[in-house]
Amino acid sequence: MSVNLSARQTKDPPVYSSMAYLKRFPIDQVKIDRTFVHGIPGDRDDEAITSAIIAMAHGLGLSVVAEGVETGFQLEFLRNAGCDIMQGYYFSEPQLPELMADFLNNRVALRESESFSP
Repeated sequence: MSVNLSARQTKDPPVYSSMAYLKRFPIDQVKIDRTFVHGIPGDRDDEAITSAIIAMAHGLGLSVVAEGVETGFQLEFLRNAGCDIMQGYYFSEPQLPELMADFLNNRVALRESESFSP
């Protein structure tokens, strides 16, 4: 199994490596690969692995990012499991940098109007 380890304030790509690096390097975040998120809910193995990664990371004082969130069911499972950050097409398709400000402003306006329902 590979785990994506990343440290803040770096522009280097994520590192896929053995879990032994969790002890060796000063990391602060673990990313769950989309291959595990894809089978949630329904695939008991993906659910168990994802829950275990979240629990282990939190036990080590690390935050957790899940990538590839595409459905509300995945979002609900990850929230209930304690995932800190989620990313994927459920929230948005990739945006051009020049369109990001408008995109974020529209999301804030939706939340403030209470019509936003993730």
